[in-house]
Amino acid sequence: SPAVKNRYAEDMSEIATQEKQLGNLNDTLSYKQGLLESSKHNYSQIQQYLVTALQEKYHKKIQQLEQELAKSRVEGENAVRKLQIDSQTYEASRSIIEEKYKRKILNLEVQLDEFRDKEQEELKMLTLKDKKESEIRKLENETRVLKKHKFETESKLNGMKLDHEKWQETTLREMRKL
Repeated sequence: SPAVKNRYAEDMSEIATQEKQLGNLNDTLSYKQGLLESSKHNYSQIQQYLVTALQEKYHKKIQQLEQELAKSRVEGENAVRKLQIDSQTYEASRSIIEEKYKRKILNLEVQLDEFRDKEQEELKMLTLKDKKESEIRKLENETRVLKKHKFETESKLNGMKLDHEKWQETTLREMRKL
């Protein structure tokens, strides 16, 4: 009968739509899970790098260079004062000593600037780390929502298929009775 054929066509169309939606959900879920794994891996690498670099390398090295710089300045001043007391050739020796300590201080200042730049780079990495953490949380939430939606769609689809099968069996029984 036309009503039966119409119902059958509607059921099959709705089932096909739900199956397509489920396929799209599976694709999206796979994509998001891939992004999540990639983000977690990148985050882990950034975090490991930061722990090593910030806590051990740059901060300690900057402190060490600052101490060495202060020590060199004092040593240079003391050497000039001592020379002034001990030497008759004060002027010639003074310029040699001052030049030596100026070079040493300049070298230390250059190293200090380099490490401060590296420390700034590390701070940028910390910002990137925080951004990755946020991205990971967002992807985890999206994945959770997609899994829930997938489960609901699968349940709905299975229910529709079951209803259709029951309807089909009932319709066939009724048609046989006629």
